[in-house]
Amino acid sequence: TGAAAVAAAPAPAAATAAVAPAPKKPAAELKDAGAGRILLALPDEYSLAWPRTDRALQRGGFFVEGKDEARGLYQISYFKAPEQEKKGWLSKMKFWDNDEEKGQSYSISLTGVGRKTEMIVMNDDGEWDSSEDARRILTIIQSQYGVE
Repeated sequence: TGAAAVAAAPAPAAATAAVAPAPKKPAAELKDAGAGRILLALPDEYSLAWPRTDRALQRGGFFVEGKDEARGLYQISYFKAPEQEKKGWLSKMKFWDNDEEKGQSYSISLTGVGRKTEMIVMNDDGEWDSSEDARRILTIIQSQYGVE
């Protein structure tokens, strides 16, 4: 009877997996805007999207340098994840070398479009940023947007 109990053990796990809810659609969706540019389409009106974006930026680990709700702009610093690089013994001894990275400044722009809101990342020149960093920023915000 001990072998029968062991053989039956996997069945409840399989039954539980079948009852698990379907994955929820993300609250925000990345969209291709052409010419390498992407935007984050938010399912909320601007008045709801603004505070939810604020929370998403905080949870995403961004440093918010400033914000202007009337203009729909957040000023943030983005710090890239340190690359996994191998350092030799000489570079490890370079105590005079400052390893601190300065965050790159970006603007996050929100624009109300009917009952939805669109978000883009802009560079220091106020232009739509189509870099890989901009895509990473929007992806991080997407993962945190609407999480309560």
